Amino acid sequence: MPLLSLGIPGDATTALLVGAFTLQGIQVGPLFIGDNPVTWEAIVVAMLIAKFVMFAMMYYAIRYVVQVVTVPKHILFPIILMMCVIGAYTIN
Repeated sequence: MPLLSLGIPGDATTALLVGAFTLQGIQVGPLFIGDNPVTWEAIVVAMLIAKFVMFAMMYYAIRYVVQVVTVPKHILFPIILMMCVIGAYTIN
């Protein structure tokens, strides 16, 4: 929302979104909602649909996600550490 209302990207992904909007001829900032009401409504509706879809998916998946707690720590910690190291080197 800061991107659309103020034109300030919060991270690299939203900076790319600013570029995509600019290529489409849409200027983000304080006048975005007034100048592009159809686009604004489409974004809001897409966000609402995404919230309901995420809720439905996690409602059924939560019983499997909770089973992570039952994994012994001597198995879980090395897996977490490995994912952190891979993620740190993937950024570069």
